[in-house]
Amino acid sequence: MKTIRPIGLARLIARHEPFDLIDVRTKEEFDKAPIPGARSIPLPELRAPKVLRDRKLSATEPLYVICRSRVLAGLATGILEGAGCANAVVVDGGMEAWQAQGLPIVRKKWFPKIAIDAPMLALVAGFGFGLGLAIHEVFFVLPLIVGFAALSPRTHSFFQRQMRRGHSGDLTQTGPREDRAVPHVSGLAAHLDSAEDIFLHPHRRVPFAKCH
Repeated sequence: MKTIRPIGLARLIARHEPFDLIDVRTKEEFDKAPIPGARSIPLPELRAPKVLRDRKLSATEPLYVICRSRVLAGLATGILEGAGCANAVVVDGGMEAWQAQGLPIVRKKWFPKIAIDAPMLALVAGFGFGLGLAIHEVFFVLPLIVGFAALSPRTHSFFQRQMRRGHSGDLTQTGPREDRAVPHVSGLAAHLDSAEDIFLHPHRRVPFAKCH
């Protein structure tokens, strides 16, 4: 079984040399600490013929395999060699050795999830209502903000779908845009003209146009 030390693979990555690395850990383990450029193929999902077909490098180039230690990677290389891969290489020590040596991994941003339960929601809403009565009516908006923030993603997506339907309906309307945006423009213009005539000529009697 061919092996490579973690520092040797890290040098390839640092020099931006082309390499092919598959990670046979679980998806959860891979998402927590992936190596830059690695592909996630959990061992139960490993289909050697498909992996070899999807390779971007030539079949003679090394195909590196890594797992948490090296046991699963050894099993994966055996499967790959049985499918015709002549240059499958295990990363010695796996991710445990990689991280112990402080070699680079992709660190994803983490955002804490804030859960608002029903008692807390009622407390905040009541607090905002009390401030609205005691201090200023602007605090009446606080319960509305909290309630909107507590909407489920499904409810939020429902409102988005309704808004998209409304926009699409506006786009399919026919007729002049001005008539749709400001209804009864002609009647309004007639009233404005009449008001101007009365202001400039108070002794002239100008009939008012009826607004339909």
